Amino acid sequence: MIPEERSTDEFLGTSRRAEEMEETSSSRCFSPFSDFGHGTSGDDYNFPDSPDFKSSKKERAKSYIPSVPQPKIVSEGTRKNTNAVVSKMDPRAWLEVIDPYHRYSKHLRAYHRAWNDLGQPENDFFIWLDRSTYEIEECPKSVLNSDYVYYCNSEEVKRYELRIDINTGLFYSIFDNQIIETGENGWIFVLRDDVIVATEKRTSSPRFHHSSFYAGGCVEVAGILVIRNGQLNRLYPHSGHYRPAEKHVKHILDYLQQHGIDLMTFEVDVQHMMKISRPYTTDGSRVKKRECPHYIRADSVLNFLSRKFDSESLFQDISRRRGASQEP
Repeated sequence: MIPEERSTDEFLGTSRRAEEMEETSSSRCFSPFSDFGHGTSGDDYNFPDSPDFKSSKKERAKSYIPSVPQPKIVSEGTRKNTNAVVSKMDPRAWLEVIDPYHRYSKHLRAYHRAWNDLGQPENDFFIWLDRSTYEIEECPKSVLNSDYVYYCNSEEVKRYELRIDINTGLFYSIFDNQIIETGENGWIFVLRDDVIVATEKRTSSPRFHHSSFYAGGCVEVAGILVIRNGQLNRLYPHSGHYRPAEKHVKHILDYLQQHGIDLMTFEVDVQHMMKISRPYTTDGSRVKKRECPHYIRADSVLNFLSRKFDSESLFQDISRRRGASQEP
């Protein structure tokens, strides 16, 4: 259900609590200043205070960034609009792009970290990886070599292109003109060159992730769309490969509005924008983003972001003028 209309001031924290947030603050997975929106309660999760718990092995592994040269394709921008918002692949996934087999980046990072700890034998990670008999207990070579991400070529990606009917605001497949139905789990999508491409995420080999559409190249925005019978219900700006920021959220909302989507008819998960920390589970890993959402109606989100960026631009202009006036 779409929440009642809220002004931008309410978005900033003055609106009443939604019914889902009437429980005590200690049991929620929301920020202390998020007195608006709605989401999932954190009752099923533990909130340990121990620093050792929070710096778990899983969390440290996720934060490891391999020191490797940026692949050329990662820096390639969009073709049609050189001024478009650009989202580059996160450095934690570069190994996946560099690897000729595109093995799953999580496994490659684990082996790259081991390679560093061993003193970088062979002076080349991939030569060592494919020649050495060394194995990580949590990820044997049999798992590493059989788990890879599928990368589309320029013709294959066209099968996933969507169009929006400007009159009805409904999503259709360009490939077969069928109305889009994603189910509640939604489809992963990227926007590039004024076209949305989307499909169901595949988490078994061959995996299909956000990086699959354009082989690790730049996109404008990446995330998840929940579309029921052609109508957009929810937008999740979630992508481990492209890590969308506020400017990317604004960009996709502007795009949708310009293409006939009524922003009052769907919600956006704003947990990252609101700096809402996800709780930890009993095994030391964080709760998945989709399990701890915080929804705000899309028109309120765009209104807030537009005012925020306008204010930042104004302050930057004032700062430049002050600096110019102080020059001799």
